[in-house]
Amino acid sequence: MDKHWLSQSAEILQNIKNSESIFNIGKEITVSKNDQRVLEMLAEFDGARWLFQGSINGKYDHIEYLPKSLPGKSPDFLAIRCDKKFAVEVKMLSPQNINEQKFISRIITKANKDAIPQLESFFDDNPFDAGLIFIWTHTQIKLEKIKYRDIDKIMKQKIQKPSFPLSIYMTVYAHGIWDFHF
Repeated sequence: MDKHWLSQSAEILQNIKNSESIFNIGKEITVSKNDQRVLEMLAEFDGARWLFQGSINGKYDHIEYLPKSLPGKSPDFLAIRCDKKFAVEVKMLSPQNINEQKFISRIITKANKDAIPQLESFFDDNPFDAGLIFIWTHTQIKLEKIKYRDIDKIMKQKIQKPSFPLSIYMTVYAHGIWDFHF
């Protein structure tokens, strides 16, 4: 096992409030949702790593993982920088064997049907300054015909704009992090 990864993981667990709760998924695993839930857990931990490193929207003064036991819908993380609050929702996307157009369609669906309503629900009771959606992929996606600017144009047309500033950060396996702002 990589010593750097272990020390970085320990640092994340020490510095992100409630981050150990990311791994409390035992009750959520079912026969049909076992692998998916483990991948979602890894997506949340990777989101924690990106937030902690400052790779998503810069460094934060405080990052807190919001356990699923909170009443109502809540994002996965609340990050604070200079008294500004950022609600962060992590979504996993499994793009195996889909073409580029379906991949983009899945991103839009994840944002519009899952992440944005969840952020809006939380915003009603806990106002924040901006919402961030982190979309995580775990397998390589062949993006041979479509480029960042093409996806950005489509996303600007199709993503539902909430009442707060919104950014979507997406890890594209073997392509890095792509960001979209609304």
